[in-house]
Amino acid sequence: MIWDSISLFFILYDLVVIPFQIGFNVEMIGFFKTFEIIEWVFFITDIVLNFRTGFMVDGILIENNKLIIMNYLKSWFLIDLVSILTGDVMLNLFNIREWDSDNHKSNTFRLIRFVRFIRFVRVLRAFRLKRLFYKMEDLFYSNVYNTIKSLVALLFYIAFIAHLSACLWHFVADTFGDEFGDSWIFENGIESYTRSERYIISIFWAVTTMLTVGYGDITPKNSLERLVNICIMLMGCGVFAYSMNKIGMLVQSLNAGANEKR
Repeated sequence: MIWDSISLFFILYDLVVIPFQIGFNVEMIGFFKTFEIIEWVFFITDIVLNFRTGFMVDGILIENNKLIIMNYLKSWFLIDLVSILTGDVMLNLFNIREWDSDNHKSNTFRLIRFVRFIRFVRVLRAFRLKRLFYKMEDLFYSNVYNTIKSLVALLFYIAFIAHLSACLWHFVADTFGDEFGDSWIFENGIESYTRSERYIISIFWAVTTMLTVGYGDITPKNSLERLVNICIMLMGCGVFAYSMNKIGMLVQSLNAGANEKR
């Protein structure tokens, strides 16, 4: 349970930091660089332990070593391995940089940023959180707990989609703006803004695009940005519909529980 909780913390960290690092070309330094090394070592250890950890099948605990190894190789091993090999620790080990000697964007810069996209598979570990949540349900099972858990998960899901959309929106403009003509960054004159200021503008655009149709102050300026905009608007419609349906179900569940007590 403690190991799963630490894993949960690292996964939540990845869900927030990896999209931001890719979208805004952030190099980890100081505390965050040390934290990345700690996380890297943790998940290497996690790979080793997964080769020795049993799994459940129809309520039966499987402890046969051969079956455990085969099950892990067919499930999470590839994702875990790619996550380790594409981490900042490995990139720094081979001295791979995103900027050339003149500190200008180049083809190598774009290639490395695409390589970093492979790191995004690390966020797929979030699906493994179900195992931890099931354990927590066994410890704290109640109708109220399940409702609160579902509501918090829904809010986090919406926030993550908005965060991911904002990082993608900035990444496209920052990486391909020169090739496609203009971009929303240069059109609005914010290329000299700090990363935090550009992130706030990007998250503002993402939220208004997902929940409404936007205010028109930030608009796509080339074909690639229009394509990304269309995808995010369609995704926003699905997120909004899912959220309303989920909230309705949660309210209905609470009412049902209250009626049973009466």
